[in-house]
Amino acid sequence: MKLKVFSIAMFFLSFTTLADIWPGTGGKLCFDTPRPARYSDQDYQMEIDRHNPNDSRTLEVKIKSLESRPLKFNGDLVVEIDEKPAIDLPKEKGIFIDRLDPEQKHTIKIKTKSGKLQQSFKFRFENPRDPRARISQGSIYHIDMQVNPAGKKCPWP
Repeated sequence: MKLKVFSIAMFFLSFTTLADIWPGTGGKLCFDTPRPARYSDQDYQMEIDRHNPNDSRTLEVKIKSLESRPLKFNGDLVVEIDEKPAIDLPKEKGIFIDRLDPEQKHTIKIKTKSGKLQQSFKFRFENPRDPRARISQGSIYHIDMQVNPAGKKCPWP
């Protein structure tokens, strides 16, 4: 009988801990500011893998082509969610956004301060009863999403 009481107490403790990690109401986003990038390790590896020795363009020329791409996520950035007013993305830090509708599909646009679109994507919270998502830059220059990241604290609230 004591074991059952202990199990119920542990479940309650872990549930309240998750609520403390992500404050606020409604759907919540932990949004990391992306770093400037021209190409990814994945792009580089693809050029090496696709290189044909009989190709007139040398591998060096292909790599230089990657390195000459325009720099994405450079300068001051803003995020626009569902056509609402843009929110500044501070450098070296991110932001915490709450009060999103957990049932709705959301559109996120990352832009420069001058309004040039850097990336746009749509998402929906997987579990409307636990509507959390972490948005960060992955190993490529595009954005990665973790929907309902279990037990991870958002450092920006």
